[in-house]
Amino acid sequence: MVASESGTAAGLGEALLRAIGAFARAVRRERNTPPSARAEALALLAEMGEVNVAALAQRRQVKHQTMRTMVAQMECAGLVARRPDPADGRSQLVALLPAGRAELARAGARHRARIDAMIADGLTVQEQAVLRAAVVLLDRLSGSTQG
Repeated sequence: MVASESGTAAGLGEALLRAIGAFARAVRRERNTPPSARAEALALLAEMGEVNVAALAQRRQVKHQTMRTMVAQMECAGLVARRPDPADGRSQLVALLPAGRAELARAGARHRARIDAMIADGLTVQEQAVLRAAVVLLDRLSGSTQG
């Protein structure tokens, strides 16, 4: 653990959560963006592959009924498909369809473009450099190897 200099870390976590939350809400204000819960479920299916509703619900930390309703809506929209789980006859596996992957890609592209525009329009070149350094630090704090 790195010691903070004169308590500079005190309160920083709360400020960071507030700023990240406000930033995420600003990005989501863009029109034509799928509901975040649906986008998150699609992203989980892309990451996890074919899984049952219970696994999706657990991973998203929502109730089974909530996820079952969401999966039904995504299935009606042609984004996912269900099939019987060969390991458990009472369960069904949910798989991402090409239309679901396409929606996820479009949503990601819109989000990235919106963020890039916010950065380009709202920050100086020097501030962009500070933000780039902050991303490296956030990746380090989260244990991410991306960057």
